[in-house]
Amino acid sequence: MTKTPNSETAILTTSETDVYVAPSKAVTLLIQLVNTSGSAVTCELWLTDASNTKLACLLPSQSITAGSGTSDTAKHTILNGYKIRGLASTGSVVYVEVSVFEGM
Repeated sequence: MTKTPNSETAILTTSETDVYVAPSKAVTLLIQLVNTSGSAVTCELWLTDASNTKLACLLPSQSITAGSGTSDTAKHTILNGYKIRGLASTGSVVYVEVSVFEGM
């Protein structure tokens, strides 16, 4: 299988939502979050299986200050159909970008 770079962008809401769904086995290169609001927002990200069972915490619940961001450069293996899911205390102000290699 050919290794393919891919990047997905999502906006977190106050309900847990899919940020990235692996179409094949993938490895994360970079996960970035940015808070575009004028106040702090608490966020969290999880690795889940296809049925949304939480398997690993990628970003523990933490506050991101206004106009700031955070990133994770650790390499996380995501199996086919597994997901990165997340939520924020305020909806539609935190953007997430996940950069991966797919087809591992």
